[in-house]
Amino acid sequence: MRRIYAWGRIGFFVSALWIANGFFASGLGISPAYAEDSRKGPGLIHAAGSSAYWADKAGLCATYGNDKAAVGYYQKAIDLNPNQSDLYYFKGMCLGELGEYEKAMEAVNKAISMNPEKAGYLYGRGRLGLKAGHKESAMADLESAAKAGDRDAKNHLNSFIR
Repeated sequence: MRRIYAWGRIGFFVSALWIANGFFASGLGISPAYAEDSRKGPGLIHAAGSSAYWADKAGLCATYGNDKAAVGYYQKAIDLNPNQSDLYYFKGMCLGELGEYEKAMEAVNKAISMNPEKAGYLYGRGRLGLKAGHKESAMADLESAAKAGDRDAKNHLNSFIR
């Protein structure tokens, strides 16, 4: 098994693409339809116009700071695959980067309602809540995510203690 060593937003994007291509899809809760759509050949090639194609375009835009374009591409992916909770989550996080916190919370809440077991979604909503100035609900989300085993939430809470 190959490993990818990367850093920052680019590293996250590369890792997300690696996962989205179905290499680890079954273990990470990625829907089989999305993973199957992702396996269109060697490497990171997707059928033009597929949900995975638009999700990859959105991820690339977000990686390089074009969150406005990323939101549009995530919406195209959602239109094609409305049952994929990750698409709503990432769209919400991009909306948060744009300062559109109400829309961001709607998207992340949709992701949470679709897949409540993903502690990372609670962590993301907590981060959005902190940015939006909703400290009490944000801290509750961070604590819930940490209790569910999300390492990023635990680290974030520990940074408040120091």
